[in-house]
Amino acid sequence: RLVGSPIETVMARNSNRIQDFADIRHHIAHGSDGTKAKFKSASEALTDEDHYQTPGRALRAADVSDPLNQPKWIRVWSNELTGWARQIVS
Repeated sequence: RLVGSPIETVMARNSNRIQDFADIRHHIAHGSDGTKAKFKSASEALTDEDHYQTPGRALRAADVSDPLNQPKWIRVWSNELTGWARQIVS
């Protein structure tokens, strides 16, 4: 049962970002014109940048929001997903 569970709480709180991650994943898996439009929208929502043409470029690009600490987006996003998992199991 998910109702009232930590899974439901985390998913409800982060539903827009979860959908953005799903759209990026779908474009990686399928690479169609339809998934490309959703990928571009999702990558812009997650990075505040609109120039990533491929998922690989988006994942390897640096988060430049802090000029002294510029981790790759793949690291930022994997840390975010790990944080959600910790919230679920705690």
